[in-house]
Amino acid sequence: MNTVALPRADVSRQRVRRVRNGRRRALEAAGWRTWLSYRENHRRDENGRMVAIDEQWVVELEHVDSRTVVVAATSPAAAWLAACEHVRRGVQTSP
Repeated sequence: MNTVALPRADVSRQRVRRVRNGRRRALEAAGWRTWLSYRENHRRDENGRMVAIDEQWVVELEHVDSRTVVVAATSPAAAWLAACEHVRRGVQTSP
């Protein structure tokens, strides 16, 4: 059996995009456990064709004293920013 070598991908396509975690690290240093999740909803027309994708990034925070915060946004950066703002402002969280 002969094997065929696949062409190598372009080096620029192999780069991994770095994610800045400053807000997440600051929250964790302040006693918050953090989770980031992604959800999407596929919208379809009456014929069943997909017409749009609604993306939603959700940040969930849980503090060591059992307070929780859940924030959703359209990008991970916006979700982290909103979560930090909630914590900074002391917005009422679930006990």
